[in-house]
Amino acid sequence: MAATTRTPNQERAPRTAHLRRLTFMAFLIVAAVVWIIPMVWMFSLSLTPNDVLQRSTTNILPVEPTLDNFVSVFQVGLTPRWLLNSVIVTGVTTLLTVLLSAMAGYAFARIPFRGKRIAFPLVLAGLMVPREAMFVPLFLMFAEWDQHNTYQALALPRIAAPLGVFIM
Repeated sequence: MAATTRTPNQERAPRTAHLRRLTFMAFLIVAAVVWIIPMVWMFSLSLTPNDVLQRSTTNILPVEPTLDNFVSVFQVGLTPRWLLNSVIVTGVTTLLTVLLSAMAGYAFARIPFRGKRIAFPLVLAGLMVPREAMFVPLFLMFAEWDQHNTYQALALPRIAAPLGVFIM
């Protein structure tokens, strides 16, 4: 049986790959720590009493942790109503977006109709319009319809999503 000989380059290749992997993992660990420190600090500050926060916010861990801040958010403010509004708008928007996008996607994919070659590129062109460019026109439109502070004004602009039609 003949012995195989390895060249120095072949012996170095696994070590180089291992070193590269270790360097990448070290970078990921540093990035994760840099990302998580503000999160831990924010959560720590939420457990710190307000009178202590007025003196200093530099402690990473609270000296006297308390849940009073969480309790007061739900008792004093309108947070429960805001959460309910978010659930309602998100639920209605998601349901209607999936329903309308699925129907439009099916029509574009399976049903031959006149104007299909024009309509689909127009839907895709909607992907190129930034959302920020639609804020003022949508605001003015809903103001004209007297729909300020309504669920419709929050949900309707998000329902006709070109990306949803394209994905479906």
